[in-house]
Amino acid sequence: MHVYVGALRLTLNYISLLCICFLVAWSTVKIRSFQDIIESFGAKKKPRLIRVGVKELIQKRKKWLGCLRREDYKRFEWIIEVLGILYKPFAP
Repeated sequence: MHVYVGALRLTLNYISLLCICFLVAWSTVKIRSFQDIIESFGAKKKPRLIRVGVKELIQKRKKWLGCLRREDYKRFEWIIEVLGILYKPFAP
């Protein structure tokens, strides 16, 4: 099975699963930092570019989590617990 991350084509094996874990963790950190920036604007209008960037990162993270869930459920549960995030699968 192959996973496309940007222009990279990864074969799902042990190393790429670690890479997916890293991507999930990295995107979570970026999402949280963007959310802090958005909250700093208060009641003023939020910058559209940042809002769109956060939505895109959330969708990518959800895709990576789904792939990780299919391939290694134990690691999926661990990363969800460590990062303190919720995962809601795509509707069938």
